[in-house]
Amino acid sequence: MQSNLSKCISANFVSVSDRFLIQCSIEENGQSRNINSIASNLIQTSPFEIPNAKLWLSEREPFRKIPYMVEYVETDSHAVIMTNVTQSIEWVLEKALREDILDLHSLCSYKFGQIPAISCVNDLRLELMTKNFQPHLVIFYPIMEVHNENTFLFGYPPSYWMFDPLIDALSYRRSGQKATLIFLILHSDVDEIGLVPQPAGDTIKLLKESMKSGMNVLTPKINLHKDGSSSISLQDRLVLDM
Repeated sequence: MQSNLSKCISANFVSVSDRFLIQCSIEENGQSRNINSIASNLIQTSPFEIPNAKLWLSEREPFRKIPYMVEYVETDSHAVIMTNVTQSIEWVLEKALREDILDLHSLCSYKFGQIPAISCVNDLRLELMTKNFQPHLVIFYPIMEVHNENTFLFGYPPSYWMFDPLIDALSYRRSGQKATLIFLILHSDVDEIGLVPQPAGDTIKLLKESMKSGMNVLTPKINLHKDGSSSISLQDRLVLDM
């Protein structure tokens, strides 16, 4: 059974000691309602001691070392919620994994303001392909969005960070295989983020190309606020008006 958390329109989370209050708004039959739940910090707990976690962690050894926050809501199933930027990215990935999509970038180190090296991603891609552990090709783009939806910040220039992986994904798609792009958009109303703005023109051009090819483009959005709180929008969100 799928957790109600997967139906969230939005989810906000705040730290309370070593536990976290999840405020989740879901929509059912055209009406919205809120779910308030508690997720325990299971950083010291083996994933295989968590009820139902073995179902999706058993064949995903690289994820055993990730400090998961496991959230239970109204069913006996589980969902994963993270409480900072890095962990939130992993949570978005977990949502993709439930749909049998593999995200290579999450297996590299990701920190706020530091995008993992392309070489790391390529090495992982080769390693996973040799193990036939690649249900779909997924290219994962962390994009920093500041103040407005026309400003994107990258750790690498778009021509280096985006072009080769996107061409790889488009080629994979044209060969008859399924490919999905996940554009994770981090929105911040904090000025001191320490990244250099890059033109958004290349991004929009590549997005249009990927959409015209029939490729799935997912754009979940994480919001970072000046008071230190975070919120995440779970619905697919197009970056531009097609």
